[in-house]
Amino acid sequence: MLGRLYWMFLTIVILFGSASLALSEETDKAIWPAPSSVQKYWYLPKADFSIEQINAAFNDAALSKISFNDPNYPSAICNIKKMQLKLSKHPKASDSDVIRINSDWIGLNNAFGKDGSAKCSWKLADIQAIGLAYNSSGTNQKWMLVVTVERSQWFFWFQEETQARRFGDAIASAIVKKGLGLSFPILGMSVGDLTPEQAQNIGITRIENALVASVLIDGPADKAGIQTLDIITEINGTKIRNASHFYSLMSEVSSETPLAIACLRREEKMENGKEIVLYKTKTFNLPHQ
Repeated sequence: MLGRLYWMFLTIVILFGSASLALSEETDKAIWPAPSSVQKYWYLPKADFSIEQINAAFNDAALSKISFNDPNYPSAICNIKKMQLKLSKHPKASDSDVIRINSDWIGLNNAFGKDGSAKCSWKLADIQAIGLAYNSSGTNQKWMLVVTVERSQWFFWFQEETQARRFGDAIASAIVKKGLGLSFPILGMSVGDLTPEQAQNIGITRIENALVASVLIDGPADKAGIQTLDIITEINGTKIRNASHFYSLMSEVSSETPLAIACLRREEKMENGKEIVLYKTKTFNLPHQ
């Protein structure tokens, strides 16, 4: 009975202000993941390269032997040997509009266990997204460009941010040549569902709301102040049931409608020698995109 009353009290406090909960450090870390060493950026590629500039950027990537991971050979480390844009004469995109990549690979886990080479082609119409990230735990090649092709992700590694951006700009420019476009994370963030343990931790009896899984640096959500692990409870006064409801609601909101996003944020402080976790309600205002 006392336990039930405690959780009822905690829920009421969260709804009207802030709540505190003392947890062991091990329990808290098990429930809420630590920040990733990979920092993702809000990246809107420049798409104004000429065909000559596109192929020049691809040629420079080949000369630098840029490393990448081919999802078709997950155990191999590949190096770009040659990369080239091929466009048809048709004004609209066709299967003949491709980016071709010739590569050398090392450590391919196949029946022969030998190094070798491979060829692949991306249809421009199959390229869905381009992302930019920085891996602080990486070696010399810390900058990463992630290209999503037919729901498979290709990871390219660079020493300098300018190299990664130029490479991404070249790919985006090739896509625009055929009137195609790319998709971008809504508001520069991704959300997911709370786990049962996380829901219990904040004092709710069912899994609802949406957890901010990642926030792209310099994106709309980041500039508004939203952080990873914020818990989205409302958008413009509508309570968020889960991650699917969040995305559904966002797709229905007019691009001209400003957004007021209410979140619960975890804050930690020491009290009487113990670490106390506080949940405070914050509202962030940002334009819809």
